[in-house]
Amino acid sequence: MKRHAAFFAIIGLALSLAVPTVFAEEYGGIGSSFYRVDFENGPQNLLFIDELLRGGPAERAGLKIGDIVAEINGKNVGEMTNEEIVKAVRGPEGTEVKLCLYSFDKVGCGIITIKREKINFQRQ
Repeated sequence: MKRHAAFFAIIGLALSLAVPTVFAEEYGGIGSSFYRVDFENGPQNLLFIDELLRGGPAERAGLKIGDIVAEINGKNVGEMTNEEIVKAVRGPEGTEVKLCLYSFDKVGCGIITIKREKINFQRQ
C-alpha cells in the first residue's frame, strides 16, 4: 500500500511540473523591459531596451529594442538599483516618465516623455 501511495505521489508531482505555470501581472507602465550590462573595462551599468509591448506606450513613443537608457526622470541609471529603476518606470496610469535615450539612428541623448498606461503582462 505504501508503495502505491509513493508511486502516485511521484506521478502527481511529475504531472504538476508538466503543466505550464502562467505568471500574470497588471500595472501602470510604459510596456517595456530592460537589461543591464556592466562592462569590466568600459561604460558601467548600461541599461538596454530588451522587449517592447506591441502597440504599447514605449513602442508608440519610438523606443526600439537595443536603445540605451541613460536617465529616468533626470536620474542617472548607473546610480540606480534595479528596484529603483522599476519604481521609476512604473507608476499610476496617466502619469509621465521621462527617459534620456541613446538610439542607433540618432546622435546624442534624446529626451522622450511617455505617458504610463495599464499594462497587462503574461508570461508562461
